[in-house]
Amino acid sequence: MTGRSVLVLLGRQPGPLSLLPAVVTHLRVADAAVEVRVIDDRADPRHATAGAAVIVIKHLADHQLDALATTGAPCCNPAGAALTAADRISTWLALRRAGAPVPDARIAQSIDELRALAAVRAVVVKTARGSRGSGILHMTPAQRFVSVPLPGPWLVQERVASDGWDRKLYVTGEEVRGVLRRWPADTLADKLGNPMEVTADLARVAVSAGEALGLHVYGVDVLVGPDGPTVVDVNPFPGFKGVPVAPALVAAHLLSHVRREVPACAS
Repeated sequence: MTGRSVLVLLGRQPGPLSLLPAVVTHLRVADAAVEVRVIDDRADPRHATAGAAVIVIKHLADHQLDALATTGAPCCNPAGAALTAADRISTWLALRRAGAPVPDARIAQSIDELRALAAVRAVVVKTARGSRGSGILHMTPAQRFVSVPLPGPWLVQERVASDGWDRKLYVTGEEVRGVLRRWPADTLADKLGNPMEVTADLARVAVSAGEALGLHVYGVDVLVGPDGPTVVDVNPFPGFKGVPVAPALVAAHLLSHVRREVPACAS
């Protein structure tokens, strides 16, 4: 391969447990030209993308994703899809419109609306923005509160009765891998979880969630209750913790775009 085949465009330096360095190694072993560039939130990402066959985007600011989406740059995930998936309210609305199994929910714009919804049932209150479990509160009708330590508006979801396990489904194109994890995860072992077999039903749920949002590489958090699997979160380009073959899977997916073996990652 010649030219700059893969551009990894990051809003911050990868953490110590990031899979990206291993992904880059796999790509280079496959003779792909790779550049990794970290930009701050003031930079215009459009200036960095010329010549790349596929662009990996992670941790970019909303305005940067919006700018990339207007260009049609071949991003993985598409910039517009990543922008939607970064907002929990937009994600829930998109999944519901697509018929994906999501919890019943309401959007509260004021503290009075939130109080009213939390007064009649156990709910999970989520900020529009947040990741890794941040911006989430569990509330019951027995609680009394004057204010909420989370900025609104809020997505107020009915609590899903489940078996206590979080099923993390990680998707790269058509490949779906699963990790069974307790929540909250207090230790590294908890975060890594245990590999699990992905049933056909769970795979369909995961793939349909990605299709609803337009994602290519993503994670889907699923709780299984009396009514079957329920999607409670979707994360674009997650860390794939607990999936030992993740770097090879992600690299293979990116190479399929470089080689034009799949449709381009249009934004």
